[in-house]
Amino acid sequence: MTLISKEFDDVYFSKDNGLEETDYVFLRGNGLPDHWAGKPVYRIFETGFGTGLNIMRAARLFDETSTPDQRLDLISVEKFPLDRAEIAEALRQWRPVLDPYLTTLLHQYPLRVVGIHPIDITPRIRLTLCFGDINDILPDCPDDRPIDAWFLDGFAPAKNPQMWTDTLFSNMARLSHRDTRFATFTAAGIVKRGLAAHGFTVEKSAGYGRKRDMLTGHMGAHARPRPATSTSISANTNANRTLIIGGGLAGTSALWRLRRAGLDATLYERAPSLADGASGNPLGLVNPKLTAKQHPHSLYYTSAYALFLRDIALPQQKGGDGALNIRRCGSLHLELDDDKARRFEGYCANLGWHSDHMRRLTSAEAEGIAGIPLPYAALYFPDSITISPAALCHAYAQGHAEHIRLNTAIGGLERTANGWAITDESGQVIDEAARVILANADGIKNLAAPLIPAPLIPDGIIHTVRGQISLAARQERLAPLKTSLCFGGYLSAYNQSLGGHILGASFKQWDDSIDLKAEDDRMNIDRFDQAIPNILAAEGVTPLRAAMRLSSKDRFPIIGADSRHDGLYYSLAHGSHGLISSAYASMLICADIEGRYIPTYQSISKACLINRFIKEK
Repeated sequence: MTLISKEFDDVYFSKDNGLEETDYVFLRGNGLPDHWAGKPVYRIFETGFGTGLNIMRAARLFDETSTPDQRLDLISVEKFPLDRAEIAEALRQWRPVLDPYLTTLLHQYPLRVVGIHPIDITPRIRLTLCFGDINDILPDCPDDRPIDAWFLDGFAPAKNPQMWTDTLFSNMARLSHRDTRFATFTAAGIVKRGLAAHGFTVEKSAGYGRKRDMLTGHMGAHARPRPATSTSISANTNANRTLIIGGGLAGTSALWRLRRAGLDATLYERAPSLADGASGNPLGLVNPKLTAKQHPHSLYYTSAYALFLRDIALPQQKGGDGALNIRRCGSLHLELDDDKARRFEGYCANLGWHSDHMRRLTSAEAEGIAGIPLPYAALYFPDSITISPAALCHAYAQGHAEHIRLNTAIGGLERTANGWAITDESGQVIDEAARVILANADGIKNLAAPLIPAPLIPDGIIHTVRGQISLAARQERLAPLKTSLCFGGYLSAYNQSLGGHILGASFKQWDDSIDLKAEDDRMNIDRFDQAIPNILAAEGVTPLRAAMRLSSKDRFPIIGADSRHDGLYYSLAHGSHGLISSAYASMLICADIEGRYIPTYQSISKACLINRFIKEK
């Protein structure tokens, strides 16, 4: 089958033999496999993902020729992603050669939404698939872990001039080192001149099949040296261990991610069980948190949403939908006023989501999906689910019991010669490791750190918010509801194990009690009645659970390394979107600890890091 792009009227790969073209142009053209020999982590950046053929051929070659301690990071950009069925059909003829990589890709293929989508092709090979415009993506890519080889694919310059610009060539130079190589199927003058102008040595050679020429080349001695990288982690030594403080979603997801990567990690929790705080709710909605125009916050939550839905699909991780109380029901966000309508219109126009995953509905369309009368148009997220956060924490921890310490209150955090020590409330050292991840929500306020002169979190940066959820049982008029509703608060689709709908959640920043309160039920009921009157029977609503969420001053999580203290990481202030935010945070932190390409952009990192709250002296 010859697949042709609708946007560019060009083929995705050679009509002669796409498989052989990939091997000839991109693998041999970059001197692979010899070029990755001896490198602990090798990074390839591809400028047009297409069907994923180049990526899968590189993955197979790496598996066949690398040593067990090596890692491959693949980064690929695609502005017009194909759907899963189109990829499967285009590559069907080569499936025996491309498996198991193709099967894994198709199983883990992300939502077609602009964002960053990390996919573990194998335990040693990770693909960071970036959906969006390369002219937006490349300038936002961090340069601290430079690229070793470039696969300059995409459609021909005559068909796709928007890609082959100075933005591409200048950022290739910025993201490369003196031994970086490139290969491309084209020999167009604009490409040759652009690469040469930014310091690449360019060589013309015979092209594949019907193409007369192609280009290869490399950076030279004028560029920066390749940074030394190591992923050799010695198990059972303090110098290579990571301690995690906190047994909620942030902590248990970090434990799962690190242990899955083969790294040594131990989790400490002050309560007698995991998920003691806000992560202990019996049900939560999985939704993105968006902005009307593209913004680092939208990119973060979009990527987190897509990652979470892929993680949940891993059967070997979670044990199936039933164990996690999952219902794949979608969610409707009601257009309660003109402001909501303008925002939702902005989401659809500006954020680059395929209509398969987000679309606006008329009130009649929304009512048809909901199954109950709705007086509003709505924004529909068909992939949205409900899930038990408490069950998810235990699923993350499954199989790692020997690395979890419950009933252990951490009183202090101190620097040591080899990293960090945690102490109990009397000052006695409990454990030592090279790194510590603080995932203990507001418990971070209780950490005394005698060897750190300034507070870890400046005053006023984090605060708690009390939220109480209610159970709406015996609701005859809600019985036909087939999806979750969001209206400032939320009402879940019916949950059989709970015997009703979850109604939530109250919002009290001034209240630090977790006692169940009738007034909070009334708050939840009134908010629903204001949006959709005459449906909810108040006498069937009872309090279910109250907990304290942690939020930051700018309502964005605090994630990643502390630049003031080597080996100290945060996964905090995930707020009301903790299910998805904590999952993406653990991915970013784990990639950093592994020394791998971190699947995020500079603008997102800047928005996440604690540095944003610390004033320079």
